[in-house]
Amino acid sequence: MFFRCITHFIYLSCALVLSASAYAEEINPLLPKECEQSKQYSYLKLDNGLKVLTISDPSLNKANISLEASVGTQQDPQDILGMAHFLEHMLFLGSEKYPEADALQTYLAKHGGSTNASTDYNATNYYFDVEPQHLEGALDLFADAMSAPTLDSTYVGRERNAIQAEYQYRKDMLYWRLTDAASEAFATNHPITRFGMGNAKSFEAFSDQELANRVKAWWTAQYSAEKMSLVISAPQSNEVLESLAREKFKDLPVRQAIAPLYQEPLKLNRVPSLVKTKFDDLERYMILYFPIPDIKEEYKAVPEEFISFLLEQQVPQTLSSNLRGYSYAQGVSVRFNTDDPGASRIEIYINLHYKGGEQYWDVIRRLMAYVDILKKEPLEEWRFNEFQKARGLQWCYFNDFNIANAAHNLNLYGPDYAVAKGYVAEKFNPSLYQKILEAIRPDNMMAIVTHPDFVLSKESKWFNTPYSVSMLTPSEQKHYLPKESYYMARPPTNPFLPKGKVQISGNISASPELLSTHQNIKAWYGKNTKAGSPLAYYFVLLRSPEMDEDRRNAALTQLFWNLLRKKLEHQTLIAEEVNTDLSIERQKNGIALHFHGYPESVELLLSQTLEEIKTFRVKERRYEGYRYGWLEYLKKYTEEAHPLTVAQETTDSVIYTPSYSRSDLAKGMQGASYSRMINLLEDFKDNLHVASFAYGNVEQVQAETWNKMVADAIINKESSPQIREYVMRMPKGITRVFEESEFTDSVSLVYVQGASASYEERAHFELLEKMLSESFFKELRTEKQLGYVVHATSNNYLNIPGMKFNMQSPVSGPDKLEKETLNFMKNFLETLIAMPEKDFNIFKSTLITELNADKELEEKAYEYWKEIKNGSLDFGSHIRTAEAVKNINKENFISWYKLRFTSPESRLLSVLVEGDSHNINSKWMSQVSNTKLDSLEKFQNTNEKWVLVSPQSESTEMMLSKQ
Repeated sequence: MFFRCITHFIYLSCALVLSASAYAEEINPLLPKECEQSKQYSYLKLDNGLKVLTISDPSLNKANISLEASVGTQQDPQDILGMAHFLEHMLFLGSEKYPEADALQTYLAKHGGSTNASTDYNATNYYFDVEPQHLEGALDLFADAMSAPTLDSTYVGRERNAIQAEYQYRKDMLYWRLTDAASEAFATNHPITRFGMGNAKSFEAFSDQELANRVKAWWTAQYSAEKMSLVISAPQSNEVLESLAREKFKDLPVRQAIAPLYQEPLKLNRVPSLVKTKFDDLERYMILYFPIPDIKEEYKAVPEEFISFLLEQQVPQTLSSNLRGYSYAQGVSVRFNTDDPGASRIEIYINLHYKGGEQYWDVIRRLMAYVDILKKEPLEEWRFNEFQKARGLQWCYFNDFNIANAAHNLNLYGPDYAVAKGYVAEKFNPSLYQKILEAIRPDNMMAIVTHPDFVLSKESKWFNTPYSVSMLTPSEQKHYLPKESYYMARPPTNPFLPKGKVQISGNISASPELLSTHQNIKAWYGKNTKAGSPLAYYFVLLRSPEMDEDRRNAALTQLFWNLLRKKLEHQTLIAEEVNTDLSIERQKNGIALHFHGYPESVELLLSQTLEEIKTFRVKERRYEGYRYGWLEYLKKYTEEAHPLTVAQETTDSVIYTPSYSRSDLAKGMQGASYSRMINLLEDFKDNLHVASFAYGNVEQVQAETWNKMVADAIINKESSPQIREYVMRMPKGITRVFEESEFTDSVSLVYVQGASASYEERAHFELLEKMLSESFFKELRTEKQLGYVVHATSNNYLNIPGMKFNMQSPVSGPDKLEKETLNFMKNFLETLIAMPEKDFNIFKSTLITELNADKELEEKAYEYWKEIKNGSLDFGSHIRTAEAVKNINKENFISWYKLRFTSPESRLLSVLVEGDSHNINSKWMSQVSNTKLDSLEKFQNTNEKWVLVSPQSESTEMMLSKQ
């Protein structure tokens, strides 16, 4: 049962006893009844008031820590908006005991860890993870930064720039621009409507020293131990974790309570109203605000989560189903904003299609009609039980444990609800749900609508969003009342939710083995129930040499992939509600289907998917509409696609083939008639090669059944097709591709290619990522402030390894970003040479530990599937890579680095995406003109390639090593 000391009635006095004596107490927090867990929980309150929850979980490979201070943008001084966010940036740039600005980050990078932080309205959260054996050292660094940060003015200018870069990164995003206008319109003189992110303008009145002094004074006033909660989740025992918490955090300061800043009550003098906004020439979107009374104390009946579930449901007869059916919108997303008790509201987000944008008032009418249906009679308990079961299973088996949420919940709701708040309820309260639904009505509504044709008179202060506000008169409010029921009703049960208790048979973890099925199917199967998960995974790769044979067939395959996803969209959304997913991906020479969920639900979704492929037909008029849409998309790709996406997709198309340029695909689309698609699909089924993999909570007989379903539905005849994929061997030196973007930011992506598919080569690149990624980020983002997105990662194409260096910048063009990347690569050689042998071996040890660590079920499933797709005939590449890492020594590693990264033998691809606010230097452009890739087709035809032929009789590594 649940921990309550003795009874519900004496819980408060029990908590006070724990606080006074600072004794830890083993607890049983409320968890969904569907869970079977081996974790142990303990709670204590230190003498300084810090609330501590420790979670001993022997299955973990990392220790995870989150500390939250219940201080956020709500407490920002009026003259320094963004103060809470600025402190979040400054807090870990040196402390009394560890004055180095990057002490924590460096320690974590060496020991397999990472760190992050976030600032919200009423809380600031700090998070990190690390290898368990290095938890104590990391906690010492972390606790000292919380207790005695230096907040040195030396770093103020740098962090101003970092926050400005963050602002620049977000300033063109739809959510931020609309909510900026909404905040100005919603109310005045209240912190919940203020600008909390901060930027150069909000800090400009203060010198670096003045700002450092203000930050230090604000930290001293606001950061107090009794306002904080700490959660530590690690494989160590709770006794060990409790001891560490006491020792490391006993010196967290306790401040004298200060009176809150004067705050006028929220004045909703602009409700009901219509706020019109404009984002660009295409976007149609709507956000609806409905003020509600404070419901924070009603959390035991999960009103926020249950009402959101009801309004977001996708099953037939619901609002989302109706909006999709009428081509008004994809669906709705609901959020309860209860951060401030005096300013609570329901927020409903609707991404409108063209038709919905032209008739947004009818979308609101349908919402009102659906709410009327829900509140007409008391909500049934079976509906609440269905919600509880779906949410419970989701928390137990689908969601990764969110330690930051646990720290937040610990602060607000105590230890019982810290772990699974919102996923478990103690009572069903129909009258409360009715009361909340009553708030959704036109006379209590602020509608924020964006449309390209609105003519607007105002502009929001921080994100420059054009907008206007008009109050809704009583007669205008009636315009939004429903005219009928619109064929909606209270929805039926979800067919994908398991009918009874989900069965998990055995305690087995087996490597994949090959099944004997159909001649055209290479089927793999592995059972894994060791983690106690009910999930089954089923991957199906459907390929035929015809699908990417030429640009027209590639265009037809692209259209088929898109139309199939559209046809299955409704069923997929219904399945997703209860944790059964299907993703359909475009692959070289075909498509891939990825299912995961409960075995019976996977089988139902598989049968529906196969039926759609088997009987695939669409109205020719609809087909032509999609073909025309793709033609327009390809023409406007660089206008609409994010520059990071452009850079990544360009890199993929150059290196991994068969692939076609956007202009080639556009030409292919012109001849991609409907009759040709139907003929191509018949050829596809006649000459189809299937690779499949069933894994997890699935019996062999089920796997065989699923493969037979595939064979019976879509394989027309037995055949032996050969599927060819290629990885381009980049020429020596640097090859450049230039793109343009209508986004303001520019992007540079530099890819360094490895020499072979050997485990030794992969081991070198993975070890380099460990050593280099933090330095790349620190130098180019933190120190040089070149952009907000800065990262370096190892990357494989069909087991040919490489390294990608990405930068997105609002301040520099792609030519400068490329230059900075190349200089970093050159200078990092000196870092390697100067690196102590001890540090080199720490990086090796950390990587080996990670490679050998037991993986979570989902990670293991996708890791096996990646090996199957890439042509592996056996498994355990991570173990072989770990063995290869052991054999690396520093001297040889430096020689390898010189050869791959700084010598004339290096093979590099540089993709430069020029943002609208930058111009590439013309003199530099002429100097490098001989490195420009002008024709993708010519490049692919004239350069060497690695070739993978499937199905193969030898491993990918062996096949590629011979080339």
